Amino acid sequence: MNACPETHEFRYQRKDFAALAIFVLFLTLPFWINLRNLPGGKDIDALQMLAFARVVVDAFWNHHQFPIWNPFFGGGIPWAGVVWNPGLTPLSLILIPFGEVVGFKVWFALVLFFGAVGMYRVCTDILQTSRVAALLSGALFPGSLWAAGRLADGNYCEFGFLLLPLCIHAFHQFLNKHWFGFLLPVLYLAVLGMTRYEPFLIALFVLVFALFFQRQMQASYLAILLGWLGTFFVFVILALPKLLPLLEVLKANTVELRMTSPSGMRPK
Repeated sequence: MNACPETHEFRYQRKDFAALAIFVLFLTLPFWINLRNLPGGKDIDALQMLAFARVVVDAFWNHHQFPIWNPFFGGGIPWAGVVWNPGLTPLSLILIPFGEVVGFKVWFALVLFFGAVGMYRVCTDILQTSRVAALLSGALFPGSLWAAGRLADGNYCEFGFLLLPLCIHAFHQFLNKHWFGFLLPVLYLAVLGMTRYEPFLIALFVLVFALFFQRQMQASYLAILLGWLGTFFVFVILALPKLLPLLEVLKANTVELRMTSPSGMRPK
């Protein structure tokens, strides 16, 4: 008997996902050869990102608590409401078990892979391209110089931008009542990690894309707007434990939304 179309489609998609995984593994191969080193490790931005992540790892393993105070910056600053604290986002679930160096490597490899898968699914499910074009798009996206540039200049906090295609795919799935679509607020929360505006920019882009490709999204304009508002509202609810302390920090003018250097670190 011939396999049903769904089984055949899943079979070749699984092969394509495996090919994308191998491609991402090839891109990140130097990571795993030099496990304890990161590109740009002497850059001030890289050191700041590693230090921010270290606060979370140190608080969890050595003090068994959520990092609400950072003793390493400016003689000590409140940390629960600072945007650079990933403590209440999916990023911390990677940093805590792996540490700040290996954790960032795992995080970068994951967002590269899921970004590639997201681009592949946007091409096949929404734009209706051929399988070859979708696979090529899925490979070109993580292999872009933008991704390598964020790694080289130490801006590890911006890795979450690579999840944009997956967020678009998730919103499409949400509009079509597929279970994966309900993970969109969690994806926004993952992007929030150690950032300020990125999840809001991604959410805005998702809305603009959905409205522009309304016919391909297979939903009315009203359904798109209501669905976007609903998923974004759930994201805000999930992010409240991080956003509410941030409002208190801003109200008290305790810290600006700018990176500060650890004690003893001075830009050249």
